[in-house]
Amino acid sequence: MSRWSDFYKDRVKNDLYESYFDQRYSLVADMIVNSSKDKVIYEIGCGIGSLYKSIKRKSDKDIHYVLSDIDDEMVKLSKDNTGNKPIILRMDCLNSCSNADVVVSHGLLEHLSDDQINKIVDSRSYLAKTQIHYVPGYKYEKPSFGDERLLKKDEWNKICRPSDIIEFNDGYDYILIFKK
Repeated sequence: MSRWSDFYKDRVKNDLYESYFDQRYSLVADMIVNSSKDKVIYEIGCGIGSLYKSIKRKSDKDIHYVLSDIDDEMVKLSKDNTGNKPIILRMDCLNSCSNADVVVSHGLLEHLSDDQINKIVDSRSYLAKTQIHYVPGYKYEKPSFGDERLLKKDEWNKICRPSDIIEFNDGYDYILIFKK
């Protein structure tokens, strides 16, 4: 697969995929909802907006959500998928700055170099008091897109020193938490 939009286009407005996403990543969405407390959430590398939609289905709070992705086609798919209700920006997560209360990502960090990951989680990049990032773990047999680094918890600790790492889905997935 050479383009993100080709990989995700069939998942836009797809009830089966949304149900799968809600079940598989419920813990991630719950953590974000619980940490947002009616504040601003900034999602980097938003893809088609699945995390946003899952959070909106879970929360009765008035969460202010900003989505961003560097890929023009993914921004378009995200707008199509979410009904263009959140703010969606075309922006490079490595060169953006946000004063959101919570910065989140789902399936982004594993595609980046150690230096790029640390630039994102560095407190100077984002003013958020909390960052919550989902990454797949080493138990997956192969990357789904092709360039994911499927790492163990101790490798994530060495790379970016999160405040906490939560393992879920029988150790296949991790939530990296950063708190200031």
